[in-house]
Amino acid sequence: MKKIFFLIILSAIGFSCKPGEVGPQGAVGDKGPQGAAGTNNNTQGPQGDTGATGDKGPTGAAGQNGTNGQNGIANFKVSQWSKATWKYVNTNALNETLFIGEVPAPEITKEVLDKGIITVYVRVNQGSAGFYELNQDLVYTMGSYEVKLNGFKEGKIQFIHFDDPTTANSSVLAGLTALSFEARASIILSN
Repeated sequence: MKKIFFLIILSAIGFSCKPGEVGPQGAVGDKGPQGAAGTNNNTQGPQGDTGATGDKGPTGAAGQNGTNGQNGIANFKVSQWSKATWKYVNTNALNETLFIGEVPAPEITKEVLDKGIITVYVRVNQGSAGFYELNQDLVYTMGSYEVKLNGFKEGKIQFIHFDDPTTANSSVLAGLTALSFEARASIILSN
């Protein structure tokens, strides 16, 4: 019975009490310890895939026309590289056999012969990158053959070769032809 009495008193107190006012906020507690570092730890991640190529942009505006260049040399011509054709001419008073080689150069006209300046370039072996200027005072030596510029005719450059008369003309002609001797003319026509 004591228990019942106790319960009754406890119930009476519970029903007759009213809640009190909220008290003031308590003080801030101490800072807690720092947590462990995350897995990234401020390191850079792997390179991402390359993105798709974007669309082509519009064509830009046309630029301004440049200034005109200086006039070139309108009276300058160069003939094509052409192979010499050789022929026996005669035996001279010095007992030398004379051979003439002609290279076609249609750019050498009567007007060029009368008023032009002609420079001749020669090379051996068709397609060779090495070539030499040859004027009438120089002799071009190719193996056992010496060739000298003899002059010009309309449409032709002429070369001469002197040889020993004891050598057969056909042998000399075959040797000169086998050289693949080529020439070209550079022409400046004066006004």
